[in-house]
Amino acid sequence: MKKNEILLRITFLLIYILAPLGNLTFGQEINVQEAEVKKVNEDYYLSASLTINLSGILEEALQKGVALHFVLDFELGSKRWYTFYLWNTNLVRYSQSYGLSFNALTRNYRLTYGGLHQSFDNLQDALAVLGKVGRPRVIGHYHLKEGKRYIARLRMRLDKTRLPKPFQINAIGSSDWNLDSNWFSWNVVK
Repeated sequence: MKKNEILLRITFLLIYILAPLGNLTFGQEINVQEAEVKKVNEDYYLSASLTINLSGILEEALQKGVALHFVLDFELGSKRWYTFYLWNTNLVRYSQSYGLSFNALTRNYRLTYGGLHQSFDNLQDALAVLGKVGRPRVIGHYHLKEGKRYIARLRMRLDKTRLPKPFQINAIGSSDWNLDSNWFSWNVVK
């Protein structure tokens, strides 16, 4: 074998061995505590619990009137053994946006989800509600085959593209603006 082939095989072996470490969290500010997909009638609904802690920079920006937008991403895929489980197929993708803002006049935090909104007296209550994902329909019964094992993945992140332009420039080089949970994965069987 050539030297390049050996290096390529070693690289794939290392990726295969180290890939499960991607679910570990190292001091992140959004952590997925638990997530599951529950079957109700014929369809499947997502339920998750996350803890969200804002950095001092994000809290200060929120207090000064900058709205923070979060995105919850869900994916359902199936494993492909012939690619060493590195490139799985995605069957379902679901994404939901949330907005968090502060009104200086009323001293309330406002959480927006679609066309709905809710006001809170303090930031901790708003973040606690933001961290509870309440049963959106994510999988139809026609997506799953009986007895087959699927991989479900979930993450939440700060959508930096929806920040005002001057803040987007600051967010590029600063770790204070990188608010993201790693992908949280679990198995789903019909």
